[in-house]
Amino acid sequence: MSSHNASNAFLPIYERYVDEASFLWVLLGVAQSQPHYNPDDIKALETRISRQLDGIMTAPNVAWPLCVDALALADPGEAFTASAIAFRCGDFDKIQTAVEASVKNAEMLRGLISALAWVTGAQCHSWVVKFFSSKDFCHKRIALEACDLRDENPAMYLTHILRREDCCQDLALYACALRSIGKFKRADLLEDAKIAASHADETIRFWAIYALILLGERSYVALLKPYVMADGPLRDEAIQLAFRALSVTEARTWIGELAAQQPGSREIITATAALGDPHAINWLIAQMNNMALARLAGEAFTTLTGIHLVDNSLADENLNAEDLPDDDSFTAMDADENLPFPVPNKVADKWRLIAANFISGQRYFMGKPINDNTLLAQLHQGYARHRQAAALELALRDKQLMLKNTRAKLA
Repeated sequence: MSSHNASNAFLPIYERYVDEASFLWVLLGVAQSQPHYNPDDIKALETRISRQLDGIMTAPNVAWPLCVDALALADPGEAFTASAIAFRCGDFDKIQTAVEASVKNAEMLRGLISALAWVTGAQCHSWVVKFFSSKDFCHKRIALEACDLRDENPAMYLTHILRREDCCQDLALYACALRSIGKFKRADLLEDAKIAASHADETIRFWAIYALILLGERSYVALLKPYVMADGPLRDEAIQLAFRALSVTEARTWIGELAAQQPGSREIITATAALGDPHAINWLIAQMNNMALARLAGEAFTTLTGIHLVDNSLADENLNAEDLPDDDSFTAMDADENLPFPVPNKVADKWRLIAANFISGQRYFMGKPINDNTLLAQLHQGYARHRQAAALELALRDKQLMLKNTRAKLA
């Protein structure tokens, strides 16, 4: 506990508020990409965070030195809490302290951006404008990412960034601006994306291609192939987009090439789930016999058919992650931690009962041919990963519909 506040009898309460808000925010970040959290679970977590922040706001001047001390940990949760309190107070010095501490590393920056998306428009809009108007490229990127997380179109500020050569030379800012073209369906900036699609930097090229596809320029999907076929930081993004935008015939060809190149890879299952072609379900069931791929294959089966393994007694309740062999092939499986293990023969029996309801070559999502109603239902009520998939599908179906950020605050 800081000595400058030691005399305050209520200090331990405020210390707990700061610790809890920071911890719960980290938990929320994990929950937003987990397969077993639905919007009600997320809202419950958000409400708990809000309660801690409200607690801090009962005496912000008592609690603020604790927020500053916590910033020294250089963790994103503490950056979130300090930034959220600073913006809620509207105090220039507090905001400056939180921002200066948070720009020191990429993780803390996430906390700051999340705080900008957490508070009300009245508490943050003037600051987002200040960040856009700053000479600091990092500040401009904070403003763009806050707009993304708030689902608020950056309007002329995005145009200004793309018109400035120095902004486009800052690759992190340029990539963020290109992503925003696609997310906000900025057809007025289509030519900017086309120019960037032949940029020397592969990250810049990727986000330009991404923007063009979301704007309805489907011919650019072919340019995603190098990102799909080779390991890289953008591979998962590329797979999620490509296999939703390709024709089923082309997608099958790409999956065949992936399988020839890297048999038994997680990427083939991810691509199969994104495509949604029931032609692959027997193959998916076969993958459930491979312990390293079983849970991911089970999730893909659910994404395609809408059949939840646990609800339909198709999961092995006695098997858990501790039963996995302790070797390198199982180290990349944290993403599967909360997925059930399927029982392959039970899944196969279930599939035989319902297979006649599915047409090979047609795309399905959660058991239904892809349509707006199914997608909207999943976006509003589905588990986190299905919400992300639904948001992307909806944005691809309508050239003017913004890509909703499924990490935006719900409560």
